Amino acid sequence: ALIHYQGTRLPQRRVELYRLCVEALAETWNLARSLTGRPLDLWLGERRLDERRVVEALAPIAFWVQEEKPGGLAGRRELEDRLARHFQEWEGQSQAATAPLAHDFLDLIREQSGLLVERGLNLYGFMHLTFQEYLAARYLAQQADPFDTVHKHLHDPRWREVVLLTAGILGDFAPAQAGRFVQAIRQARSADEDLLHRDLLLACRTLADDTPLPPEVRNGLLDELLALWRATEYEKLREEAVNLLAGMRGTVCERRVLSAL
Repeated sequence: ALIHYQGTRLPQRRVELYRLCVEALAETWNLARSLTGRPLDLWLGERRLDERRVVEALAPIAFWVQEEKPGGLAGRRELEDRLARHFQEWEGQSQAATAPLAHDFLDLIREQSGLLVERGLNLYGFMHLTFQEYLAARYLAQQADPFDTVHKHLHDPRWREVVLLTAGILGDFAPAQAGRFVQAIRQARSADEDLLHRDLLLACRTLADDTPLPPEVRNGLLDELLALWRATEYEKLREEAVNLLAGMRGTVCERRVLSAL
């Protein structure tokens, strides 16, 4: 509703939709609520809180919650400590100034944007798992080697969306970097890959997400998936391949898939 309020058409790609949602919650929420139609900007100290600053602070939190808090809840003291360290490192604030900044930031995000909500006495979590996964992916995409950071979680179902969203975020800024990330997934050599083909199937899910990739990477993955679909003796693998191919409708792969079928 907030995105429509801005007059923006809902995008096809999930990663772009989630970016717009976070931007709307970080910047547009108060404009939509203002009875006068004037923006009610949020300020932390002398700095206006915009989407970039909110993501800079919350992305490491989201990744930490995803990795360390399976229930999705973190204590207020833990969150404030991590936010305080962020303000020391990123904003150049003194240690004495960061504690009240962290306290105020957490209150602003909870009360004004709703990205973080209080789910119990001094227990906080993200409004929806989608936002936690997207912000964790934003953090992951900023790492020097995103694959190395997430490799141990590669086939954990809790991390699948984080991995796919990371590829999408990388693709928006640098398709070549997204290509290296997806190729690393494909070449991960996970256990029993020759039977389960988990690396291939996960890499091919980025095609169904229409992640911008170099043509040689995209075409190579598609050729492998089509070969698996034709040759596998296992009905479960064939079903997964068919579902992935069906998910490529409306993507840049659609024409090649139709031709092959």
